[in-house]
Amino acid sequence: MSQAHAPREIEFFFDLSSPFAYMAFQEIGVLAARHDRGVRYRAIDLATAKKAAGNTGPSNREIPPKFAYLRQDLTRWAQRYGVPFAFPDPAKAPARPRDAVLAHHGVAFAEEHGMARSFVAAFWRRSWGEGRFVGDPEVLRGAVEEVGLPEQAFFDYVGSERAAAEFAASTEEACSRGVFGVPTMMCDGQMWWGNDRLQMLEEHLSGRSANDATCRADGQ
Repeated sequence: MSQAHAPREIEFFFDLSSPFAYMAFQEIGVLAARHDRGVRYRAIDLATAKKAAGNTGPSNREIPPKFAYLRQDLTRWAQRYGVPFAFPDPAKAPARPRDAVLAHHGVAFAEEHGMARSFVAAFWRRSWGEGRFVGDPEVLRGAVEEVGLPEQAFFDYVGSERAAAEFAASTEEACSRGVFGVPTMMCDGQMWWGNDRLQMLEEHLSGRSANDATCRADGQ
């Protein structure tokens, strides 16, 4: 279900398991609308992207001081954006983590029906918003029901070999274009990585440089 992106679109690459992508999602649509841009929501497999880039180091959870800081940092971003946020309880991990894969496949299906943003919003509100696992089957089913996607067709697609192949191809394409992490935003042939780079993306869309923005903020 992949489609070529329009010239004025912002491509938003994300993995549903990323809390920082959840944070960036809160602003990307508003930012794009301010500058008369569309957004194409592109789910990718973060693990594959990291491996392709040579990032085979330990996960954040395996570095306790870093993980503790990230939890605090994410809480601050949630407060800044005014959205709910909670880490899931490890004791409540779902028995079928494959549902996380199906959810990623579902983004392409939702895009085909013009509901990518609403589907991702509904999914993330139930996962990172409520502290439930991305692989929780009830999170996925609830999101599908909320946005009104045709359930039978949705689940037939996300569980198909076609969906798996298209998701793999989309991830491979992202890697070939230099995506090594999420969230990543691309437009006008340029790339920005990280929730904290949204301001720089907006400076680009405004036709302002970072120096211009600094001078204006300082009153110079």
